[in-house]
Amino acid sequence: MYGNALRIARGMAFPETQAAFAAARDLAASVDSVSERFPAYRGLWITSFVRGELKQMQEVSAAYLHDVASQPESREVAVAQGACGKTSWYAGSFHEARKFLERAIAIHAPAQAGEATFRSRFGEDDQTIVDMFHLALVLWPMGLLYRADSLISEALIRASSINSIPTVAFSYAHVVTFEMIRNDLARAAPYLESLRNVASEHGLPEWITLSTFGAGWLVAKPETVKRVPRRCVRAWRRCRAGSNKSLYRCL
Repeated sequence: MYGNALRIARGMAFPETQAAFAAARDLAASVDSVSERFPAYRGLWITSFVRGELKQMQEVSAAYLHDVASQPESREVAVAQGACGKTSWYAGSFHEARKFLERAIAIHAPAQAGEATFRSRFGEDDQTIVDMFHLALVLWPMGLLYRADSLISEALIRASSINSIPTVAFSYAHVVTFEMIRNDLARAAPYLESLRNVASEHGLPEWITLSTFGAGWLVAKPETVKRVPRRCVRAWRRCRAGSNKSLYRCL
């Protein structure tokens, strides 16, 4: 799918990527098969998430879930539940986010054998890994620290067994984000290095930007703490990545 190719090569926040998924959704609107519409839904939701557009995230995830209501145990429902969970997390509704994400992971679990086929149709990231990382981000502020740590470890083990560069990069990036939130420099450092290497080697613009910001955050000293991260935040803004803007301002 053209939108997925743009997502990896240019990043989700660029207008061309969003336009490609919107066009795919419009083309698929006349098709009866939910599976044909699903990649477009997913792409539109991700572009809205990366751009920090909460209203659009809510609209797309609700339409997502409604469209698959007749297939309650399908992979499509699991991805829709995950989108609703991540939208709720972004909005600060942690209890609701946990409910959606736990459900998504539970639906994914019985059908792991078909995961590679599912990834090839709906995008490169392993959806169980995506939901595990975001569930950890939900549970940490709720005080469920051990479970959050366990989910991070499980997701990393799963990612290491999958031959997918975007999934590996996603995993490193989300471990970095998790450790930044915990202000654990020692644990963030090796994953920042791995993320920078993978993103640079394979030309993944969003993760190059995150690793640049992370490097500044990691090495900043009291006298440079304002200068280095602000320079990196400006780089992040140039990529129009809105979903983590508030986090990086706080860091």
